[in-house]
Amino acid sequence: MFRDKKISVLILVLLAIIVLTFSGCGSNGTGSGYDLRENLDIAWGHFAGADYSDAIDKFNEVLDNVSENAEAYLGLGWSHAFLGQLPDAVANFGLVSGQPEIVDAYMGLAAVYRDLPNYQAAISNADDVISADSSYQFSRRTSIDYRDAHLIKAQSYYRLGSSNFPEAHIEVNYLCDDLGLDPVPDPSTLEPAEYEQALVDKIAELTALISD
Repeated sequence: MFRDKKISVLILVLLAIIVLTFSGCGSNGTGSGYDLRENLDIAWGHFAGADYSDAIDKFNEVLDNVSENAEAYLGLGWSHAFLGQLPDAVANFGLVSGQPEIVDAYMGLAAVYRDLPNYQAAISNADDVISADSSYQFSRRTSIDYRDAHLIKAQSYYRLGSSNFPEAHIEVNYLCDDLGLDPVPDPSTLEPAEYEQALVDKIAELTALISD
């Protein structure tokens, strides 16, 4: 009799383990039946379609279900950035950690800080992008790449004033070489006003070619 009871208890334990195991299947690790990957993909689909408000809602839904997720914070950062909600973009980019999301966050922060503006922070984050991957490309918006990082540096150095024109010149001529454009002449060959005009004109040309 006791043997039969032990067998019954063992069967119940095994059934409980099976139920618990299968209740977690399809949830991508959340343990609640919530499909993390599927919902992140839906959110990025909104982002790809420039439906940034819907993307924000979906990324927030993801965080409501999984609490912490670097990819969701990244999506929120970029979505807020494209809506011009720059402080919200900075806040969410700041919550991103780990590879590869962190490099995408650096790129977003570089662009946002340029526009706030905080030019030194823009330069620092653009440097982080280039240091991490000199041929960087944002997989969720492939038109954003390493050229944007160099352009942000050029724009920011120029806007910091004439003492930073040499650094702007380096970034501008890097991009000119990369894109097969005529470079800005050496400043020693031009009058100061002519040189500044040549520099600002080339930055404007590059901005039109590169900016998303």
